[in-house]
Amino acid sequence: MLADTGSSVAISPDVELKTGFGWPMTGRVLAAGLRPTLSVDDVPSAGGDMFSTLRTAFAVQRGLDGGLRSRDLLEFATVAPARSCGLDARTGSLTPGKDAGAHPGTATMWCRSVAPVWSPCGRPGTRCPSPPRR
Repeated sequence: MLADTGSSVAISPDVELKTGFGWPMTGRVLAAGLRPTLSVDDVPSAGGDMFSTLRTAFAVQRGLDGGLRSRDLLEFATVAPARSCGLDARTGSLTPGKDAGAHPGTATMWCRSVAPVWSPCGRPGTRCPSPPRR
């Protein structure tokens, strides 16, 4: 039902495990045809580190059914969040002409309505340079 409407789902595996919500929804969301985004959600309990969130999502799902690849996690932290914010035509991948939206310290994406999109150059809104023409 959610996949049919183009909905997005954010999963916070560290918080879901630490607060006793049960196993993170990653596998069930994938089985339903959705590509989730990852969230830190609650910094006091999860630590605020997206790399730890990526590792937790990977380890838990691998332990449950072996159903995640590192490429999936990279998508969950870059392209999927941009898509969920409706910004995937402008950001979400390091592509010439797109806004550089990956924060070098966390590999996470942010919606402009929630937080600024940070550039690897340290200036918000910086575009990736186009390759030189030959």
